[in-house]
Amino acid sequence: MAAPTAANQQAWHFVVVTDQELKDSISDAFQWTKMVRDCAFAVVVCGDMLKLFDGDRKDGGFWTLDCSAASENMLLAAHALGLGGVWCGIYPEEDRMARLSAILNLPSNLRPLNVISFGFPESTVAPKDKWDPLKVSYNRF
Repeated sequence: MAAPTAANQQAWHFVVVTDQELKDSISDAFQWTKMVRDCAFAVVVCGDMLKLFDGDRKDGGFWTLDCSAASENMLLAAHALGLGGVWCGIYPEEDRMARLSAILNLPSNLRPLNVISFGFPESTVAPKDKWDPLKVSYNRF
């Protein structure tokens, strides 16, 4: 919750999932969330549409940016503690959001952005070198 937030709206809500039946349901609901079944816990990062300014509710506002920054903070903190974390995207796919909302019984004002599974990694993976100087411009394009 120390992440940057547009106009200090703090339009996030976190659902911590430790219940094995719920973890199994999430794992079964999406082909890319299989690791949730065996993780220590998962966090579903949601945007709270009631915390957006009136004008933002119409066009979506900055909740996805705020929740993404909070998600990255969680992943970095987990890594610093020697834990592993995997971000699984849910938003903006309406069917994914609806399935996850049903599993967690989310109220209509909460929109799930992602599911992040946390636990102890089975192995150490070397960081990927994704540096590409062609993707950086200085001063002008």
